[in-house]
Amino acid sequence: MRLGSAAIGMSFVLGLALAAEAGSIADRDGDLVPDAFDNCVEDANGPNQGLINQLDTNADGYGNWCDADYNNDGRVDGADFGIFVSFFGSGDLTADLTGNGLFDGGDFGRFIVLFNQPTGPSGLPCAGTIPCVP
Repeated sequence: MRLGSAAIGMSFVLGLALAAEAGSIADRDGDLVPDAFDNCVEDANGPNQGLINQLDTNADGYGNWCDADYNNDGRVDGADFGIFVSFFGSGDLTADLTGNGLFDGGDFGRFIVLFNQPTGPSGLPCAGTIPCVP
């Protein structure tokens, strides 16, 4: 009798676990944007992050917050730094990584974080294609 009760209990617990998993939507960075629609799946850039909310100034499917790859070769490197520096004083906000409408020290700090890293990642299937229209 005890074995039967244990088996029923385990089935109930397993059923609850499966039901909870079936209803969940993946959001790895917790930014309230489901991964399938998130242009930065590992770095929060959703509605709770203010101005950087899914901002993608070059329309490549990678949000500015995780995309300092200005030559679009898939990696943030020295070539991108040269392009980044050329934006200073230009009024071009392509390099506005923080989404504050300015190209300033905050963007430089974010560039350093992204340096020598691959672009993204993005959950959008069109990421890496310009224009990326999900």
